[in-house]
Amino acid sequence: GLKVVRVGRPEATRPDLEQYNLLDMVKDLDPKSAIGAQIKRRAVSEAQVVCTTCSGADHPVVQHMQFGCVLLDEAGQATELAVLVPLMKLKPEGSVTLVGDHRQLPPTVSNVE
Repeated sequence: GLKVVRVGRPEATRPDLEQYNLLDMVKDLDPKSAIGAQIKRRAVSEAQVVCTTCSGADHPVVQHMQFGCVLLDEAGQATELAVLVPLMKLKPEGSVTLVGDHRQLPPTVSNVE
C-alpha cells in the first residue's frame, strides 16, 4: 500500500484513520524532543501521500517541502487565499487537481459589495 501521513489535529481524524495521523504516530514521545521532531520530518518526507487542510499545508513539519502534485478537495469551498497555501508548496513542474461536487456543498462566494 501507499505510505500516507495526515498532518493535522488527531481529534479531527476518523477513528479508522488515526494510524495515519502524524501526531498519533509520535504520541508516546516528548513533543519538544529533537527525536520527536526528527521522526515527524522523516515520516512526512518518506510518505507518498501527505494529507492536510489548506491552512495545514503550512505546518512546521512541511514548511520547507515541495510536492509534485497537489489535490484540492472541496475546491469550490476554498477561498483563493486559502488555496495559495498549498499551491506555494507545488514544484515548478508540478500539477494541481481541483476536486469538488457542486451538488454536495455550494461554492464559497465572497463579495465585498
